[in-house]
Amino acid sequence: MTVGERALAFLRGDSAEFDPSWELLQALYVLERWEEAEGVAERLLDGEPALPEERNLLGYRGRLAARMGDTETARDIADRLASMEIPYDRGKATYERARIEALLGERERAVELLRQAYDEGWAYNLNLHTEMDFEGLKGFGPFEAFIRPRG
Repeated sequence: MTVGERALAFLRGDSAEFDPSWELLQALYVLERWEEAEGVAERLLDGEPALPEERNLLGYRGRLAARMGDTETARDIADRLASMEIPYDRGKATYERARIEALLGERERAVELLRQAYDEGWAYNLNLHTEMDFEGLKGFGPFEAFIRPRG
């Protein structure tokens, strides 16, 4: 059993019925169990989350749609993220849009949105180098130039 599978078993507990949680959504996503993760994201969205949490859930939902080939839903969610007005967002909604675009194969647009997210205040960290949603950008010149260490 992998670490991810052990985490999933822990989060679900002894019951087949479980409460949806962020942790469960993240575990299912990392384990690439897209359909299950989508169900959890939908249940969490039904709970009418506050704006920052709604943004994060929409990001997951959009990325899941892109991974499952539902381009229309992925684009609709990216548009919804673009129209959200969240105080002190610091580029998080734009970063989520970049992840969606990367999964849709829109590499130029994804890098453009990454630049915008950082201009809006998204913090530089190792995520750009390890983010599974950006795997399709590896080897792409503009992305490689963007993540290249400076200074």
